[in-house]
Amino acid sequence: MPPELSSADVIAMAAAVVSAIGGAAAAFAAFRSASHAREASAYSVAAEHRLITRELVGAVHSVLSEVTRAHMLADSYLSELTTVEVFTRNRGHSSGVALRAAVQAYLEKLDAMRVEASRIRDGFKDLATTSIADLSVKLAQLHGSAAEAQLVCESLNRRLISASAQNRAYRDTTIQRTTQPGA
Repeated sequence: MPPELSSADVIAMAAAVVSAIGGAAAAFAAFRSASHAREASAYSVAAEHRLITRELVGAVHSVLSEVTRAHMLADSYLSELTTVEVFTRNRGHSSGVALRAAVQAYLEKLDAMRVEASRIRDGFKDLATTSIADLSVKLAQLHGSAAEAQLVCESLNRRLISASAQNRAYRDTTIQRTTQPGA
């Protein structure tokens, strides 16, 4: 015959059953919470990847546009430089050759930046599988390239303005000499 259970034993067993059910419910809730946390983490990583990719594409276009701008400024500057040399009869002198070589060196460096930016642009589909860390490194490099290209553009623009001012002064002097009576 089974021993009789006291009311304290029944209460303890009932509490143990309720506790086991509560523990199982807590474990289930923790499992679902962890699942949601993993989903949220994956979504966050994907969103960060899209954001960096978008910034990277913008930086690529920035580099490409600054390099194109530098080439246009260089062409204008070299044209103005040739005009200055004609006015001063210094065509082919060492100073002009050195200035042209400096501009060419700038453009060669910028062309290397253009090649790298174009490679990233042309391989856009590969960016989807590139890690966030690698994208961040590329983004930093492109920001540096864009800043450097912008500095070159500013330098070329200053040179262009200076050469244009010299040419205006030479033209004005030439016009004054030819329009003066007895000239």
